[in-house]
Amino acid sequence: MMPMETLRRHSSDLMEGLDACHARRIAHRNLNPLSILLTHDGTLKIAHFEHVQVMNTCGAYYDEVVGVRWYRAPELLLGEQRYGLEVDCWSAGCLMAQMATIRPLFPGDSDVDTLFKIFRLLGSPSNTNWPGGKQLKHWRERYPKWKTTRLKPLLDSRPELQEDAIDLMRQLLCLDPAQRMTMCRAKQHPFVARRTDRRSGNDGGALEDEMKGGSNLAIGAICSEGSQSRFQVF
Repeated sequence: MMPMETLRRHSSDLMEGLDACHARRIAHRNLNPLSILLTHDGTLKIAHFEHVQVMNTCGAYYDEVVGVRWYRAPELLLGEQRYGLEVDCWSAGCLMAQMATIRPLFPGDSDVDTLFKIFRLLGSPSNTNWPGGKQLKHWRERYPKWKTTRLKPLLDSRPELQEDAIDLMRQLLCLDPAQRMTMCRAKQHPFVARRTDRRSGNDGGALEDEMKGGSNLAIGAICSEGSQSRFQVF
């Protein structure tokens, strides 16, 4: 398992990087483990910007070929044709959960299977948790109805996850895109705000030792020196 302080640092880097994009109305639209890289000093970098979209105030039309299903927001799986920056926030929540548990959160083998895995964990759309969800074109009233687990299975699989980490993931993995936590708020959340800054020297050579010892489990690849400058986009 990834050490908790490493999870905190990587989550902080992810939120900071996405906020830099979102502040410029840039949506990545294809966040998944292969688009997350680590530099040699353990800094997380966001890569693979082939599908970026500059969002206008009305959102963008959804392109079916963009976005890996396991990290795709539920509104897109249900057929929403206009969306905004909040689709990246959902993907960030999926990635954070995967870093914490070393397992994908919603590994569905189809759109419907992925939706059912989402609903089993977070609850089915209702007038309370997502008023607009049942209005989308791919919703069916015959779908099973589940109650939210409030991410208890994640806590069961990783007991050392504290309430602030679970709270951050809950707010990122909010079914209703209108209520989903933005990156501007996420980077100020107590879980990532309490990170140990590598540059302050407070953690000495601990991170470097982790990398050399192989205990730091990345969810992407470690980029080489020759590729670092290519992916340092923020």
